[in-house]
Amino acid sequence: MSLKSFIATIDSFFRKKDSDMDFESRNLARLVKVGEEYGELCKDVLQYVRAHKKNDRERMEALRPNMEEEFADMIITIHMLAKSMEVDINTVVQAKMPKVQQKLGITKSE
Repeated sequence: MSLKSFIATIDSFFRKKDSDMDFESRNLARLVKVGEEYGELCKDVLQYVRAHKKNDRERMEALRPNMEEEFADMIITIHMLAKSMEVDINTVVQAKMPKVQQKLGITKSE
């Protein structure tokens, strides 16, 4: 299943489950969820960085799976909020790429 169809499936599930939620309530709830996932990702990244600084490979290995899950959760929740706001992530990222390239002085071939 592609990420796009996965997000559509989850969005459909929550729209049915939360059918009493209006546009504002649904999007505020999703925004709060993004914040929650961001906090969890920050916590895991900081723990991993501390372990890396101490060259604690065993701890880094133990922390990595959860950190990876938090990255996935963050991406999924961002996509869910974007879908709910009728923003196509792929389109807006493609549109933003030239601006970032120009800002960083990166040519398209790099």
